Amino acid sequence: MLLVGDAPYYNRFGFSEALTRSLHLPGPVERNRFLGLEFTPGAPASERVELYGEESNTDKHKERKHLYNSEYTQESGNSTAVRKVMIIAGILIGLVVIVWGGYLLYSKKTAGETEETQLQETPPAPPTTDSLMKDTTQTATPDTVATVVVPPPVPPGKDSTLLSYKFVLQRTSKRHVAESNFSKVKEARPDLRMESRDSTDFKIFLIRKCLPADTTRIKEELNIWYWGKKEMKVYIEN
Repeated sequence: MLLVGDAPYYNRFGFSEALTRSLHLPGPVERNRFLGLEFTPGAPASERVELYGEESNTDKHKERKHLYNSEYTQESGNSTAVRKVMIIAGILIGLVVIVWGGYLLYSKKTAGETEETQLQETPPAPPTTDSLMKDTTQTATPDTVATVVVPPPVPPGKDSTLLSYKFVLQRTSKRHVAESNFSKVKEARPDLRMESRDSTDFKIFLIRKCLPADTTRIKEELNIWYWGKKEMKVYIEN
């Protein structure tokens, strides 16, 4: 059987361009549209067409199934590789965070112990009477001649009475550090005291009477005398 039509459509019924290659059809006809179908002697044409259609559908189904399995296998492999990379990256990031946090804690702890150890090994310098008992009415100038500055009179009833203040020089939780530092400076300041609560909190302090306006100056002097640096650690405890 011969016909002129679209090959993609008629191929499903068994028509093929290969059967018409040796034939010639009069008139202007495209060769890929000149199709033919070979009949088997004794077999109805309907059975032939149906059989060919079933075989063609079966082959196409197998081809689609194969392509689907290949794509699924490829996607599964890619997904597994990405998942492994993400897991390894997460583990590495977690290890970095843990190591960094441990380093910061260790550095902080080491810095605190080093500071207390240095204070314990190097006793503070003994106080000088000039620095601790300086009169608030005199200030020294860079010149060789001291100038006396007299403050204005204090109104009656306002900062005119000396009050007792507790100046805490050091507070630590280590008993041996507190006892060692206290014994080193006790001779220089007999009025220095130390107290403890439940042997977990030790304070080295000094009770002084002064005007409220002089508390800041006295704190600075005691801090320089005891710690020997500008960082303020002495405080007043109510």
